[in-house]
Amino acid sequence: MLNWSNKDNSHEASLEHLKQYPKEEYKEIKRIGAIHSQRLSRKHVAVMSVIMFALIFIYYFKTRIPASSSVELVIQVDENSLPVSSGEFINFSRLKQISDDTKNILLALMTVEKLHELLMRNDNIGTDMPTYWVMAKQWICRLKKLGITNFVLFVFIDPSQFKTLTQRQDIEKLIYSKLLDVPINTISNEHKSIITFTTDDISKLILSYSKNTKFHEKYDLLYKNYLDQLQRHDNIIPQEFFTTHWEFITLLKPVIVWKCNILDFNIFFSDLDVVIFNNPTHYVHQSKERKNFDVIFQMESCGDNQDVRPENVKINTGVYFVASSHKAQQFLEFWIEPIVFDILYFFVPTDETITNKHQLSRTETTNDQAILNSLITNERKSQKTSIISLIGFFPVRLFPNRCQFSFLVNEHRSEESKPLKDSLILYHINGVWMTRQKIAFLKQQEGFLSLDHSTLKCL
Repeated sequence: MLNWSNKDNSHEASLEHLKQYPKEEYKEIKRIGAIHSQRLSRKHVAVMSVIMFALIFIYYFKTRIPASSSVELVIQVDENSLPVSSGEFINFSRLKQISDDTKNILLALMTVEKLHELLMRNDNIGTDMPTYWVMAKQWICRLKKLGITNFVLFVFIDPSQFKTLTQRQDIEKLIYSKLLDVPINTISNEHKSIITFTTDDISKLILSYSKNTKFHEKYDLLYKNYLDQLQRHDNIIPQEFFTTHWEFITLLKPVIVWKCNILDFNIFFSDLDVVIFNNPTHYVHQSKERKNFDVIFQMESCGDNQDVRPENVKINTGVYFVASSHKAQQFLEFWIEPIVFDILYFFVPTDETITNKHQLSRTETTNDQAILNSLITNERKSQKTSIISLIGFFPVRLFPNRCQFSFLVNEHRSEESKPLKDSLILYHINGVWMTRQKIAFLKQQEGFLSLDHSTLKCL
């Protein structure tokens, strides 16, 4: 048999032994051999092409298409490629314009259901606006009256109300105009004090926190499920939770504070049911509490600082300060880990694999304050001090809650000196559930209101 495909010999060498045949036969055999050689070469090329194409396809399939059953492949998905309807992110760059010389920012958060529709429907915002909007307006008017400019209000908006960055900026300008009583045509796109956020933005913040803190490694199954859900759906957390679910709304606050804090800003957080009498960021900057602590909270407990035993002190998360420091960031990560866990466990669809793994004794989430106080209680029981040692408390006589304020009022009456409010930094109307009751309480206090409630204009 003639070995036409032997690549170790040249074509001419393989024909040498044929010269023994008669001349005519030799020519015919040589001609036939050349034809067979050409045909075999074409077949060889075709076969090799098919093999190469198959190898390329297998490589592409394994590296580009994640297997849903593989945790490792799913976690390697680029979070930036996940579907988000708005396509924009919270404009944190604006914080540089807001902060004062010492990078202090007074921060609050507002969520109002169907806010954009309400603002578009009402040219003259009246008393039919939601009470939470009224509290935000009161908060803003107070700051405006005191000349405080280093503040920002994060406002939730419906991502379906805009499709472009320009449309989002227009909504921000509308909110700014209504809250600060400023003509909308005088507001630039770089207005400072109102920053909007959406459901998509919170999803990105959770991803950012998970990657920054290794949460995605500690709770890999929960995190994998979150990525899977994001890839399948635009909004995996029902939008109504952002405006009607009180516990969920409280969980958002520390997450936003954390992001601002790691951007190197000192954050003084205030709930909207806080009446401010003096700039709290100026007080903190010069206070003895700041010299000793990177994290400072308002006390939840009744009584003075000296009247309450340290082990009985409860934290109020409606008023607190976190410095831009490594220790403060450690504290925030410690606090936010169970918060992000609750968001991914209770507000994102899960299956039995996750519920069986974690087997929680509770069936619903709780709020940011309850989570933090539970963490602190557990730290005390285990006699750990690393986190507890970071926390200081504002003096009650300058930062009273509602219970403490009643105590101060009774004490102040006997002194008959200057008005009590003139000696306060702020007053927190906590312990009153309904916003309408809080507004009614404000109306009873002389000098506490900075808002005309008949017109909802700043006084």
